[in-house]
Amino acid sequence: MTSLVCDEELDGVTLRQLLALQPTAGPEAPVWLPDGSGILIRSTGSAGAAIRRVDLASGEVTTVATDLGGLPFLSASLFSVSPDGRWLAYLADRGTADGRDRSSRVEIWLQSLTGAPATQLTHLDANINAYQWAPDSSGVVLSANRFGQYDIFKVAVPSGKATRLTKDPRYEVYPTFSLDGEKIYFVRLDERWVDHEIVEMSASGDDACVIVRDEDFFDYHYGRRLAIRWYRKALTR
Repeated sequence: MTSLVCDEELDGVTLRQLLALQPTAGPEAPVWLPDGSGILIRSTGSAGAAIRRVDLASGEVTTVATDLGGLPFLSASLFSVSPDGRWLAYLADRGTADGRDRSSRVEIWLQSLTGAPATQLTHLDANINAYQWAPDSSGVVLSANRFGQYDIFKVAVPSGKATRLTKDPRYEVYPTFSLDGEKIYFVRLDERWVDHEIVEMSASGDDACVIVRDEDFFDYHYGRRLAIRWYRKALTR
């Protein structure tokens, strides 16, 4: 495997510059397309929020998704692309329809990158604080407070069938898949946000075990996704 020095140029851009890429407007960083052909950015104009694609070869900007709906204060849409490059997913509240058709809470919406209309993937009627795609793009794993506490759910794509994987009364948040899709890792912490555990379980929710424990450390937010990513890499080498 080729190693790169931070200041080595990659077609006129250094690795250090790429790693320092930050959002220029709003709380969300650009998202790379899996094939490396472009990036997606979320922007807000007079017509509302939209997700746009920037082609790296030509610089052409095209609109991929509009009418993103509302979000709670300081919330992010967490937009992402499936590993196979087929789907765009994002959080939104489009609570204008009859509740029998869709809920009026923030849900995950799904849209084909070919430009087809967006459809509501989840119907949890709950706060979703994080989600991640399965490596084979067959679904997503997420954390939501559907039953009064944050639990881990797996949702099939595109059917939207949801399966609850955990039931612990403590916060269970920021799930992520192992690289082979066989395991799920997540953060579990108490209501004080002081005692933390990183838990490993099978993709079906079985054989859960604590692999890392951290106590008496206050976290201003309920868990951190960055920590999960770090352990994911360390455990699946």
